[in-house]
Amino acid sequence: MEKERYNELVEAQKTAYGVYEQAFNKLNEMEGASDKLDILADMTIRTYNNTEVAVNRITGATVRAVAGLGSVAYEFSPQQLIKRTTGYDVNKEGGYLPMFLAGIAPGAVFAGSDKFKKGVDYLYDEVEKIENVTKAKQQLGEVKSIEDFGEFMLDLFSEQAVNTAITVGTGGAGLIAISASAGGNKFHEMDLEMQHDPDLKISALQFYSSGILYGGAEYITERVSLGQARGALKYFGFGKNNFKKAAKGTFDIADDYALKPFNLLDSAKKYGINVNKEGGAEFFAQLINNGTDKYVLNKDVAITDGLGEAYLTGSINVWFWVSSTCTSW
Repeated sequence: MEKERYNELVEAQKTAYGVYEQAFNKLNEMEGASDKLDILADMTIRTYNNTEVAVNRITGATVRAVAGLGSVAYEFSPQQLIKRTTGYDVNKEGGYLPMFLAGIAPGAVFAGSDKFKKGVDYLYDEVEKIENVTKAKQQLGEVKSIEDFGEFMLDLFSEQAVNTAITVGTGGAGLIAISASAGGNKFHEMDLEMQHDPDLKISALQFYSSGILYGGAEYITERVSLGQARGALKYFGFGKNNFKKAAKGTFDIADDYALKPFNLLDSAKKYGINVNKEGGAEFFAQLINNGTDKYVLNKDVAITDGLGEAYLTGSINVWFWVSSTCTSW
């Protein structure tokens, strides 16, 4: 009798375990479904129309450039220089800013105000909103098809168009502005990191030197890009005689340039030099950024992170300019 009772209990335990196992498996399935629902919900708010994606990329890059310049103005204001170096917040109630500083640079004093900082933060918030409703960027390392590569190129040219337009349109001043903006964006990034991690300490020397190094790296790449763009525009006649050749018909342009002398060996050589020049600039800039993060900010990053992708991105980016002008060299 006791043996039968024991066997019944064993069977009941097996049944209970089976029910538990099924319930546990269902729970795992629901968890996976929840993750998929989150991904689907994120996808539904993003645009995948190529025209809208390009417009959003250009708009976002433009607003980010302006925000970066605002960040530079704010961080180099008397108030922030004092706060970063001494910890004393001039903008707090009862704070005191020496009169000689206020008199020397009244514009810089405004740039260091809380009101100005709110304006800069608003611009960065707008950039984030644009990115949140736009298809996620196609990474070069994740390209698996021609369509993926096309999306990567769309992202690359859309964002680079802003920098090229500014530097070509304003020359040296635009080059400095784009470089300063990159430094400002690094300032903003470090500031956010310190806000989100109270234990993270970045000294004034680390903070300002990192921003300056990032800006310098951007200057290197944009200077090379500017030279490539100017060469292409000069070849097509832009910038001369009020864009005279822009009025020519498409077939006239094709005939005009098809008749130009073409030396395959020389063209291929110069093509390779220019492509490698841009790729090398991007490689070196990424190396500077990695070195800054690793040795100045003491981040756990490898000095080689992203170097290959940076080189390829730079080479691909300049492909249009070089390809369009290789027969003119």
